Amino acid sequence: MPFRDAFKDCVITDVTAEAAEKFVYKNPAWNATTRATVIRHLSVLFNFAVGRGYVTMNPFTSIQKPKKAASNSKDKVLTVKQVIELLQNKHDYRSECAALVLVLFCGVRVDEVHRVTWAPICLRTDFAVIS
Repeated sequence: MPFRDAFKDCVITDVTAEAAEKFVYKNPAWNATTRATVIRHLSVLFNFAVGRGYVTMNPFTSIQKPKKAASNSKDKVLTVKQVIELLQNKHDYRSECAALVLVLFCGVRVDEVHRVTWAPICLRTDFAVIS
């Protein structure tokens, strides 16, 4: 646990905003999303501690949230035309098309689709049938 290891010689009431910020920004392997997640999780922990009277302040509330780099997601998103071309005429690949439909239209993550058990799903007709 990085937080525990960084503050192992410190009681929770002695964690300062400066030390908290140094902890969040010292790890070069953490990107902006990871840093924001760490701030959010530790802020929840300290809010709990404040609520229980264990500490008087949350040092993570004063840390400036990291800014994400400009997104290049537009280069990674398929257009409607590309999706239609991808899914058309793939009759020999019904299970792959079904997986793509779950990802593209239902918000199911790729790793979640990988765990789907296809046995009760019949893809041999124009409509998927779940038995």
